[in-house]
Amino acid sequence: MFWSSYSAKLIKFEWAVFLPVADGKLYTWGSSSEGQTGQGGEDCNVPTHVQIKGKVVAVGCGYYHMAVVIGKS
Repeated sequence: MFWSSYSAKLIKFEWAVFLPVADGKLYTWGSSSEGQTGQGGEDCNVPTHVQIKGKVVAVGCGYYHMAVVIGKS
């Protein structure tokens, strides 16, 4: 799998999954009925990279949202 070489913490909330990986990228999948996966309201069945400028250092999520903390690139 693409993340096997990374140290990552999988975050599961309701029907969506968030995977920030060590290189600062963020992958999400699952239901995005409220846009919470960052994929524009499209549900994703496979891990999909979220286009974010900067290195992701923390992720928080809820039913209607995802919040991302970005560090220096």
